[in-house]
Amino acid sequence: MSVSPRFVVRLTATALASLLVSVACSAAHPSTSPHSAGSATAPVKSRGTYLIVYASHLAEAAARWAEYRATDGWQVRQLPVKPTDDPEALRATLRARIRTMAANHRRWDRFAVLLLGDAGREGIPTWRIAQTDSSLLSRKDPLYATDHPYQLSSDSDERPSIILGRVPARTVAEADMVLAKIRRYEENEELGPWRRRIAYIAGEGRFGVADRLLELLFKTMVDRMVPEAFDISMTYAKGSSIYCPPPSQLTETVLSQLDEGALLFNYVGHGTATRLDRLRWAGKRLPILGVEDLARLSGSHGRHPIAVLTCCSAGFYDLPGDTRCLAEAMLINPAGPVAVIAGSRPTHPYANIILQKDITRLLLIEGVGTVGELDLLAMRSMIQIDEDDRRLDTIIGPIAALAKWPSSLRQLRRMHVKLYNLLGDPALKIALPRGRIEGFALQGDRIAGRVKGMAGGRVLITLETRRTSPARSAGLIPVDGDDDPDLEAKARNNYPIANDLVLLRLEGRINAGRFSVRLPDRLPSKAAVIKAYASGRDDSGRPLDAIAALRLKPALALR
Repeated sequence: MSVSPRFVVRLTATALASLLVSVACSAAHPSTSPHSAGSATAPVKSRGTYLIVYASHLAEAAARWAEYRATDGWQVRQLPVKPTDDPEALRATLRARIRTMAANHRRWDRFAVLLLGDAGREGIPTWRIAQTDSSLLSRKDPLYATDHPYQLSSDSDERPSIILGRVPARTVAEADMVLAKIRRYEENEELGPWRRRIAYIAGEGRFGVADRLLELLFKTMVDRMVPEAFDISMTYAKGSSIYCPPPSQLTETVLSQLDEGALLFNYVGHGTATRLDRLRWAGKRLPILGVEDLARLSGSHGRHPIAVLTCCSAGFYDLPGDTRCLAEAMLINPAGPVAVIAGSRPTHPYANIILQKDITRLLLIEGVGTVGELDLLAMRSMIQIDEDDRRLDTIIGPIAALAKWPSSLRQLRRMHVKLYNLLGDPALKIALPRGRIEGFALQGDRIAGRVKGMAGGRVLITLETRRTSPARSAGLIPVDGDDDPDLEAKARNNYPIANDLVLLRLEGRINAGRFSVRLPDRLPSKAAVIKAYASGRDDSGRPLDAIAALRLKPALALR
């Protein structure tokens, strides 16, 4: 990242500290969406119009994609694109066609566009915009790629209003592979922890003494932003952190987060076009994850996460030649994420914080139904400043002025709406838990609740610590700084302990949607949260799951 480290430290620490206070209130705020997200599992008679803009040599794959989305309730239209020596004229023509079709739909969630093809000459041209911020200029290219202009309903409004995603396939085989992965994902009825798991991966800031503060703030931000009903895992490529895996297993640990399955794979840190950052330890630079590592993925089970890569250049989808950026390689890999949101060039930590906040709120609190809506509403939210953003900007503004940032906060937000692009099918239905636990509460010595629509099943109750305090923290071995020569052994001990928050597990049956599980006479002293995961079937025999969490008052844990 090309931003000055000195003021990035101050920015990140201050911004996160502000978010700790403000984001906790996000669940109570009205949605900034222009429409209701709806349920990903609700019966759909007609979902609207789905336009496939495809490179002409991918016609066979486009036909199969059209057939699949038609069975999903979409009215499918197709628009072939032939190679041209005038990409500027072609872009303008495509944008005009998309706008004309979008204008026929009152509701934004009734129209979605898939760009099927890469950004090369044989594919679908992207737009390239000059980077005016000198701190974010790429050494490879003074322009950055964006599909944002295709999402605008008019030239007078910079807010995207058209749901759109790109599948950068170069061959029919690649397009068919991505479609097959999407079908595995959407047709997967396997219930289990993967639908509520968020995998956080972080690279170190390398800002000296401030790293310890940044780690604490990052952990606390995650603790406050992510609803407690969701499970999280933390992997931090910094030797002195308890969340650092054994250095020799760093890449394999990150690959396992993709292979095991998760709702969201979320990276925060530095990056390049083809890799995430590295761990610096004992004079070595050990990679977190690169394009070449993806070949070792093995998961083809349908538990593919959505990936959000808030870092520089991982979404550089217009690289020259045959080189794939990391986001493209992830999507094209049959075992990789099912969709990726990533920046096409260097990004700024201020805007990345805003994006993290907005995606977390929309996905985990508001439960947006499709990845296209998640992307669109997150980008609109970056422009539509709310009270949380105003409080944050009140703190960041003086820092930006003192450091003489080339761009204003408003300009940074609008720039990153263009820098971040969705690689994936915008109609993809997100695999959130399908049901809802109502009335989850303590009733004397029992914890009870009801799952609307669940005929029968099982409920797993866990008593857990706060996310910043592992269940068995006494077993942690102190690490002597980032270059501890014994880090390999210490991290092998510490990493699993750091990610284990469960103090006690209990199970119960669900009958006619209701459950009641007896708690022990004395709760564990560190118990801070009671979580429930219900899984079973509805009246028609279809799989159904739901989650809930209840924060305990200190006195209850000591009863």
